[in-house]
Amino acid sequence: MDQFCDNLIHTVCGILDLNAIEVRASSGYLIRCLYPKLSQISHNCVTNLFQTVTPEDFKITLKASVNISENQELFYNYVYPLWPTLIRRDFLKENKNLDCRCKRCGDKTELRTHLSTLKCSKCDNGILLSSDPLSDSCDWNCTHCEFKTNASSVKKVYRIVQSEIEAIQMVSGAEGIEQREAIFRKYRSVFHPKNAYMTILRVDLTQLYGRAPGYTIHELPDLLQEHKVELCYQLLEVLDVVEPGLSKLRGITLYELHAPLISLARNEYKSGLITREDFRKKMQDAVGLLEKSVEILKLEPPNSVEGELAIVAKQSLENLVQNFDLLIQTA
Repeated sequence: MDQFCDNLIHTVCGILDLNAIEVRASSGYLIRCLYPKLSQISHNCVTNLFQTVTPEDFKITLKASVNISENQELFYNYVYPLWPTLIRRDFLKENKNLDCRCKRCGDKTELRTHLSTLKCSKCDNGILLSSDPLSDSCDWNCTHCEFKTNASSVKKVYRIVQSEIEAIQMVSGAEGIEQREAIFRKYRSVFHPKNAYMTILRVDLTQLYGRAPGYTIHELPDLLQEHKVELCYQLLEVLDVVEPGLSKLRGITLYELHAPLISLARNEYKSGLITREDFRKKMQDAVGLLEKSVEILKLEPPNSVEGELAIVAKQSLENLVQNFDLLIQTA
């Protein structure tokens, strides 16, 4: 290393750090990769690109996630899309030397998703919004009363709940559900229902309900199946804005949504709450969701986690379509 001066080493390390992205290897571990062409694409907190990476050789493929007009700029999101603005902008400054001023970062409500919004602790109906979303030292004001706090205090709350969620990230099964629901209840009075951390908890819960022992789709009572459906729809509502079009998380969520919808429709029909035609319509809606899921997930490498789910989803879709009339008749 003697032939390289300290400045050159620091410069190269800086370039790697600024431009590398994390991808998941076939072993399951995250590694950092550098893609020169990808590094040329501008960042935006609402991407219009869909990325897939082959786990074996780390070949990256970018596709349009939404319709892109001729001469429209391509955008790639360098940061986790569900984080609130203060956390996203901090990460981008510290890790990418980037002061993001995209439309989403500059909007108090994060394009009406309210991923950054807190509830006011001094009145019943107020919410706390930043007076200047592009500042990390401004006041946050209640929309209904005179109460205000500062960005530093808001960020501290974010960091606390983020650390709590990260601490249970590897906890799965029934315990994983119970711990996440406990955090959800704990911060329900603190955050707007669509806040980033409530949304992040929904991501995990939508995938645990229906899979965890004791909480499989066949074991879930209607109340918890309805809860899973609600979680999925709430998550999709946010994804429509911050990760529109094709995205892995959308594909996974649509897959998770179809099963409880079918189960609930069947139970409603058996109980005489809906007619056969209503039952057929609900089943057709579930098939449509599964079709969209397959359409997205089939873009993933077959040996990736999402690619394997695509195979399962496709098989489920084929079985559902082939036996559709029989399922209606024998319900």
